[in-house]
Amino acid sequence: MNTISQITIILILVTAIFFGTAHKSDAEESSHNNLINAIPEKDIDYGCGCAYFLKSEGTPIIFISDMEFKNAVMNINGMTVNIIPEHIDDIPNNAKTGDKFLHCYNYKNIKLVFENIIKSVCTPDDEGCEDVKFDSRLTIEDGIKDEVYQVQGHCGC
Repeated sequence: MNTISQITIILILVTAIFFGTAHKSDAEESSHNNLINAIPEKDIDYGCGCAYFLKSEGTPIIFISDMEFKNAVMNINGMTVNIIPEHIDDIPNNAKTGDKFLHCYNYKNIKLVFENIIKSVCTPDDEGCEDVKFDSRLTIEDGIKDEVYQVQGHCGC
């Protein structure tokens, strides 16, 4: 192999390593730019309760709580933390599709507001149904920047 071929191969390898590393760093950096992140699997207790998902059930869980939304957990700035409820509207026992309810929380200087619209409820004749599903808008304010997410949630067993 001549010197030009060796230099070409080295340049190709260096370019591939550089762009591959730059791409990975960009992806890693963007995941840390968000105030909220998915809750790590090891921090999730499954069972009766409530959860919010980034898009729909089966996508990353960003919020978990008891059925009353009072003992709530999120991953904020890369740490799984308890968030403090400031205002919690109860989901009415006779809730129907389209009903609205609001939840407000804080963590240090971060305010989290969930504006919820009920998407589906159990019908009285469906004895096996135990959950309520809702579409939500999550607004996060930290005094520096605001983030808005369209999320979905549910409560049940």
